[in-house]
Amino acid sequence: MNKMQELQLKEQLTILKQMVNDMELPYLRVSLTDTCNARCAFCHNEGQEKTADSSEKIEELGNDEHSFIADFFKANFSRVVFTGGEPLRSTFIYDAVKIYKSFGYNIGLTTNGILLDENTQKKLASAGLDTVNISINSLEKKQYEAFYGVDKLDSVLENMESLPKYISPKNLKLNFVVTKLTDFNSDVERFSLLSKRKGFIVSVLFDIKETDTTCLTKKLKEKLFQLYGHPKEETFNKDKRIKHLFVYKNDALWEFDDYRTYENQFSLKNNSVCRECVLKDDCQEGAYALRLYSDGTFRLCLGRKDNALNIICKKHKGDGKL
Repeated sequence: MNKMQELQLKEQLTILKQMVNDMELPYLRVSLTDTCNARCAFCHNEGQEKTADSSEKIEELGNDEHSFIADFFKANFSRVVFTGGEPLRSTFIYDAVKIYKSFGYNIGLTTNGILLDENTQKKLASAGLDTVNISINSLEKKQYEAFYGVDKLDSVLENMESLPKYISPKNLKLNFVVTKLTDFNSDVERFSLLSKRKGFIVSVLFDIKETDTTCLTKKLKEKLFQLYGHPKEETFNKDKRIKHLFVYKNDALWEFDDYRTYENQFSLKNNSVCRECVLKDDCQEGAYALRLYSDGTFRLCLGRKDNALNIICKKHKGDGKL
């Protein structure tokens, strides 16, 4: 970037920063690529159009752009999470971790775990990675294949074995995406045993299109109670959400949050940007995070298709105005 481009970028990002401050967005999510090596039925791909193995090549951001962004938003965010697509498909992942770490960010990674072999774990830890969330919503092989579209469960489980050598177990989570098709009889016990054995926290998530989350949460908690009785509960605030960590008698760790409750949704949407949105009554997103896509597009939420801000977009030629 030359001086003129940098000045224009700063002016446009200042407008975005005002919106970020108004919405009190808690952290930054960075999609390093929009491609993936799985085909999850529930995947929202961070709101990007799914191009899996498309022949269309996106010119992705590099060191200069990410360094500028990291520096510009360091007063707003203390945490960045690398997502995708599948972030480990990007060869830039190690440099990205190093760049944001150099500006003082806590670094997280959300991955399907297929490419997270021990060598990759070692390199990521060396670069400065702090936390890992592995998205996996079944530990039964046929069910896993039905959800993910690939036969890779064995690879993911093998990768989990070495992960605590490089990332502290307290910073490792299994993102258990609960749907109407979840096998509560089989997977609840399997995830609990894995949590007990490896010390991973099972973090309960829902498909963004799922509306009956209260019923599914109740069903899951009832099954856990049936298996392990009353848990010890710890409550804390993180990323504008109230989270509950349940420690069961078999030492399994399950995490629930209040993100989908009416009270929390009202709070998350109680800002000028969300209040003026015509979709707010049906929105499941709220003021969740600022997203940066691999082509340089920013998005304030996943609820709308028309709120992408092509500030430093490299895919589309032009002046990239807001």
